[in-house]
Amino acid sequence: MHADTIYVVDDETVARTGMIRVLEQDFTARGFATAEEALAAIKESAPDVVLLDIGLPGMSGIDALREIKRIDPDIVVIMITAYEDIGTVV
Repeated sequence: MHADTIYVVDDETVARTGMIRVLEQDFTARGFATAEEALAAIKESAPDVVLLDIGLPGMSGIDALREIKRIDPDIVVIMITAYEDIGTVV
């Protein structure tokens, strides 16, 4: 599957902008610091893939995942995290 548009949702500016720079070489990539910002954008124009940080301020990545799937179950969501908490990751 070739994704044309990827949304990166991560509150860490350096991580978010780094991922966007790499992805922009082959895809259309947009970044969001919060789940709420990303959800508003998804409602306007759904991406093919979302890279979604688990630990976000405000709405968590887990709650955002549920909302994204409610909006459009066909969006591929890849959960990412900088934390090594196995319980959360699993």
